[in-house]
Amino acid sequence: GMPSIVIYLFGSKIMYLEFIIFVLATIGATLIVVESDIAAPFRAWAKKANPLLGELTSCPQCTGFWVGLFIGCWMHLPYWYFLGFAGSYLAPIGKATLFYLFGGDGIPFTLEDSNDNIR
Repeated sequence: GMPSIVIYLFGSKIMYLEFIIFVLATIGATLIVVESDIAAPFRAWAKKANPLLGELTSCPQCTGFWVGLFIGCWMHLPYWYFLGFAGSYLAPIGKATLFYLFGGDGIPFTLEDSNDNIR
């Protein structure tokens, strides 16, 4: 078979694919919570329920911490308790990258009409 590509995370071996999945899942899940229209009602509820919770769900770095922690634990990655900090770092970079590539809110299309026109 093909040789496995392995990287070391805090001295423990993990598969390269696991690392890529962690990075993409953390960025994606964070941006869904912080930026998406689908999570807007949740963010509005959080802001009403507790101003701090509302702030935490509107901040990519804050939400990225908790999402990274959750995904690292869920994936059974070594030293998952440090992966919250990785998520806190990755989420704003993901948001900035999308903004740079696509401008505006980081989404390359609009859902306002049935044609899904590209901007």
